[in-house]
Amino acid sequence: MCEKGRGGTLPHALLILLQSVLYGFGNPLSKIGFQSITVLWCLGIRFSGAAALMLLLFGRRTVRTLRAAPLKAWLPCSLAMAAAYASCNMALQFTTATNVGFLMSLPVLFTPALARLLLKRPYPKRVIPIQLAVIAGLYLLCCGGASGGFTFGIGEVLGLVCALSLAVALVFSERAMPGIDPVSMATAQATVTGVLCLAAALIFDDAAALAHVTPTAWLVVAYLALTCTCLSYVLQNTA
Repeated sequence: MCEKGRGGTLPHALLILLQSVLYGFGNPLSKIGFQSITVLWCLGIRFSGAAALMLLLFGRRTVRTLRAAPLKAWLPCSLAMAAAYASCNMALQFTTATNVGFLMSLPVLFTPALARLLLKRPYPKRVIPIQLAVIAGLYLLCCGGASGGFTFGIGEVLGLVCALSLAVALVFSERAMPGIDPVSMATAQATVTGVLCLAAALIFDDAAALAHVTPTAWLVVAYLALTCTCLSYVLQNTA
């Protein structure tokens, strides 16, 4: 699956594997955190906190880099990342962490087609068997309900929105990476997502609810901010 000449070497594949491990822990931990913190406040604090840390560490570098780059180089992929993580966390409210984790892997279905459309890259035929296997897995997953029949609810729809948004972010990020380094791109993505999610929490949620957030939930938010946001964004953009 690795493409020589495009950074698709084994070390970079391992970066994505590490990112997947971090996300794998993040989804069930998020379900635990949502027992006392709302999705919007979790997203708002997670991403604004991650953005604040990254701006503190890499702010000057990021501003200097983004000033030299056109807006279209970093804003579309940042907005797509915001949509991906918002839909992912909303999906956790309506379906299992296992289902969401599987659905988050579905960019393998969308990314080749988007790369063909936006990057004019030939469709890699060798991914077709993997895509068919993923579709079969999705069908079997959706047949695992109590009724034993095929069920596809709002949680699964949001999971697909997440996968499509991630695919868009990946394609736009790849197109932008020659002019923007991975850390600056990660900082921009975290900042845009943080601003949007915090604004949504302030508008649609009650700040008084934060007084009832448990220490366990705060630890979950801290984990999500440091590993599933700061570290994972850098890993993905580097790969």
